[in-house]
Amino acid sequence: MSMNQSYAQLNELKNNLIKKGDSLSFKSYRINNVAEIVLLNNNEFIKIQNDISDYGGKSIFKDYYGKYELLDSILTLKPIKVKLEVYTGRKKRTTTKEIIDYKSDSILKIRTVYVIKEHNNSQYLLPIEFGHKDLNLENIPKRTIKHLFQRNLKK
Repeated sequence: MSMNQSYAQLNELKNNLIKKGDSLSFKSYRINNVAEIVLLNNNEFIKIQNDISDYGGKSIFKDYYGKYELLDSILTLKPIKVKLEVYTGRKKRTTTKEIIDYKSDSILKIRTVYVIKEHNNSQYLLPIEFGHKDLNLENIPKRTIKHLFQRNLKK
């Protein structure tokens, strides 16, 4: 595949996903955890990850900011900054807020490479470690699919 074909595929995929002025949102819901990846049309992303305590313990809110690349249905996030907010305890309430540089070797590390797949009128972000881009979602347990980043397609 030539370099021009690669750029043409990238632009075609991106134009089909993100119209000018729009953004895309992929969400994931789990017990006490809400996560969202927002892809902006200027090749920037925001990943929001909220881990909320049921009983007034520690709740952690992480917002990742950076750039992304989309090539042939492969989404690569390139995090730059993390906004971290931590709320602790009922008896002794404390709040810490900070913005730090993203480091891929820290405890704040996130998955950065996904394959975009369509299945049952939805698009999913499959972590690349699930397999290559030809992986069929039918082979993944429904319980796992339920926790993937997903967005409904309007048809």
